[in-house]
Parts: sequence; C-alpha cells; structure tokens
Amino acid sequence: FGLQEDLFENPLHKRLEKPVTVILIGAGHRGNIYAEYALTNPDQMKIVAVADINIKRRNSIKKRHKIQETCTFTHWQEIFSQPKFADAVIISTPDNLHTAPCLAALDAGYDILLEKPIAPTEEECRQIL
Repeated sequence: FGLQEDLFENPLHKRLEKPVTVILIGAGHRGNIYAEYALTNPDQMKIVAVADINIKRRNSIKKRHKIQETCTFTHWQEIFSQPKFADAVIISTPDNLHTAPCLAALDAGYDILLEKPIAPTEEECRQIL
C-alpha cells in the first residue's frame, strides 16, 4: 500500500539516556505485563523493586529482574518509609486498591503509571487528582 516502515515512528521521540527505574506494586497478571516489557526493552525500563503480598508472585519478579532482597516488599507501605530510590511507580494492584499507594507515591515525588480504573469511586478519583 506504499506504507513506509517508520509510519508509526514519532519524529519528536527522543531516545532515553538511561532506562527509567520502576517500582512495581502488584505482581499479578497486569504487573507481569509491565515486567515483561522491561525484560524485552531493557534500554527503556528497569524494574528495581517489587511489592506484592503473594510470595510466589513477588519472588518470581525478584528472580527474573535480579532485584535485591532489600528492594522486595510484602506491603507497598514499606516502599514509602524510605527515601525515593526509583524514577517511577507502576501500580497494578486490584482496582479497589489503587488509591492509597497512588497517594503515597505522589507524596513521595514519584511519577506514576496507574492502571485503570484510577479508583472505584469519584471521591477517590478526586483525591488522586
């Protein structure tokens, strides 16, 4: 059809000088999609910490991404009890558990990728905004 290979290439895109370091909160299905992206695009994203209450999911991400034990958390609250140590946070917890970690990440100064829906209620969405 005469399409160029770079049809979807954005001319304004700038290559990263270093990968974005990310804390993954929630290592279930959606969290693993982001984690897989980091493995296939190591020049763009690096998972440096994980938080999940499920030990099998947490340890799977820890092993695949070579995350240090000190950056492996059972509860997301543990992350924000220490100084900022990554560029961003991906929140891929169940939908009804988005608000509290998002507000904590905002308070800590992190950039955030928040799975949709943002929150289960309008009030919680407004808190995040």
